[in-house]
Amino acid sequence: MIDTTMTANAARLVRFGLNLPFANSVTEIVDNARRASDVGFDVVLLGDHLGHQAPLAPLVAIADAVPSVRVGNLVLNAPLYAPALLVRDLATVDAATGGRLEIGLGSGYVESDFVGFGLPFPSATGALSYWANTPARCARSYRVRTMRQLLRRRRLPLAPF
Repeated sequence: MIDTTMTANAARLVRFGLNLPFANSVTEIVDNARRASDVGFDVVLLGDHLGHQAPLAPLVAIADAVPSVRVGNLVLNAPLYAPALLVRDLATVDAATGGRLEIGLGSGYVESDFVGFGLPFPSATGALSYWANTPARCARSYRVRTMRQLLRRRRLPLAPF
């Protein structure tokens, strides 16, 4: 059942998203997001690879400049982030965007994202198993109310607190 308090875009059964190309500046990213919205996209997504701009801060800028779209990362390269800090940052971005954040976590597939920065390249199963219980585990230790709201909105299982 669709929550009738949602915005028109959020309540649509099918949303169309566009992965924006890497850009030279946040201004260019926001301009690309405006164009995507103008031609009918409902969601704009940013990639996450080392050597390019970090994806979370530009999502807030996009949401502020283009209130008609949801924002998200195509997938975050989860093994590159400390779980508790990532959950905190995602909750902050979700709040700053008015609840319009789409979250995707990936296991990391570009070896150079790791090796070039002196980090071990994880196996997909190792990375995903590490993250399997992270949202609930982190929610117990950081702003429980905010995290619970974020996790419920994302329909992730909650561990008892």
